[in-house]
Amino acid sequence: MNTKYIISLLSSSSRVIIPKLGAFLVKNQGQSSSYAFNSILKFEDSLLCDFIAQEKKISKADAAKEIEDFASEIMSVISTGEQYKLEGMGSLYKDANGKIQFIESKLTTAATPQKTKEEKLSVEKTFIIEIENTPVTTENKKSTTDTKPSQETESSSSDKKVFKNNKNMEAKKNNSFLLIIVVVLIIAVGLSLYLLLSDKISADDSLTQKSGVSDSLKILEEQFEQETEANINDLIPEDLDAETSTQESTEAPTADQNTTKPVSKPSAVVNSEPKYYIVAGCFKNESNADNFVKKLRSEGYEAEKFGIIKDLHAVSYSMHNNMDDAIEALRKIKSTREANAWLIKY
Repeated sequence: MNTKYIISLLSSSSRVIIPKLGAFLVKNQGQSSSYAFNSILKFEDSLLCDFIAQEKKISKADAAKEIEDFASEIMSVISTGEQYKLEGMGSLYKDANGKIQFIESKLTTAATPQKTKEEKLSVEKTFIIEIENTPVTTENKKSTTDTKPSQETESSSSDKKVFKNNKNMEAKKNNSFLLIIVVVLIIAVGLSLYLLLSDKISADDSLTQKSGVSDSLKILEEQFEQETEANINDLIPEDLDAETSTQESTEAPTADQNTTKPVSKPSAVVNSEPKYYIVAGCFKNESNADNFVKKLRSEGYEAEKFGIIKDLHAVSYSMHNNMDDAIEALRKIKSTREANAWLIKY
């Protein structure tokens, strides 16, 4: 690629960027100007590409390829430690730190080429004729004065837009990342609270159930004791001797004939370790009590004579060491065999 395109563009623009290489700038020094090089500005602004495509009447893709080859050629030369000469401008090279530097040619300046006196006069005449034929308006003044600054501001505004776009992209990424973190934290806190509440509710339910069972057991035990204390005299008939004497026979009496209603406080001496007995019946005649024990055992019960209550031999369906087992067994017997069975602690 010929450097004439760069020089021509710098006459109307403040800079010309060569992608992946850097940018050539024009520095104004009074009435004259000089060239400079900036290795930071390497982005594609399409200014040089469009200009070459228009001048050489080729496609933009071909123009971009030509610029890319030009930049590659320069990089390959200066990477070897040599200088690359740019005709009419100067030379490029790499310093000890690997940074690209520019040396301007002493014979070359970026000033506008000198014109002959005849050319100057013809230009001045043409300019005077145009002024006379053109009405002076504020819009014309603005257009003439703003032509050059607009070209310079276009290039600077493009840089600002690229910088702003990059900054906006980074801000959006940061905001998205923060949003994800906040959502994850909210979900984690909600899940933790849910687990804590569910554990607390289940613990409260289990405590309520346990307390309800223990309360019901205490109530049943108190009811048994209160009922047997209040009705003990009514439960054992006055003519018990006559009734039990008629039951003394070779055959074992039935449960309906010999069972009595609950009695909680026996007259016999209490054992050192009281047990819970489900009472099946009480007999004055001990042989009848023995026969009834045999009958219950034949039915599968762990029956036994466990003591004497009001001078009567007491027979039980079963014996239990704790209240809970005794109540459960009593419920089963009441529902399957004898509704009048009762419980005593003896």
